[in-house]
Amino acid sequence: MGLMVGLGVSAAIWYQLGVAAASFLGVTTAVGGSVLRDLLSGEPRSVMRPGIFSGLAALIGAVAFEGLFKLALPVFWVQVGTIATVFAVRILALWRGWETPTSVDVTDRLWDFWARRGQRGRSP
Repeated sequence: MGLMVGLGVSAAIWYQLGVAAASFLGVTTAVGGSVLRDLLSGEPRSVMRPGIFSGLAALIGAVAFEGLFKLALPVFWVQVGTIATVFAVRILALWRGWETPTSVDVTDRLWDFWARRGQRGRSP
């Protein structure tokens, strides 16, 4: 994932896009690469289900790439720093148990809310 982030951000910088566009392209490339990896290996897509942070790690890696690139380091070392940053964030998330939240079905709550609200407006 770190390599994909680096490739996406470096391509955006090559085409002289802004910082926000470069970060977006890096995250999109990393998430798309992860989905493609999961599809080719026959695994369920890890980005689409709750679990260890993927998109956030990619975003932190994109910001790290841009910061290291602004320091005028050679591109090889910027790539290595980005890969190490994404790896460290994912390992830290595994170690600390940081996960994305599971989805919650709120339809029953909404129906109850609307039913109570409709009853308030009526007089007995």
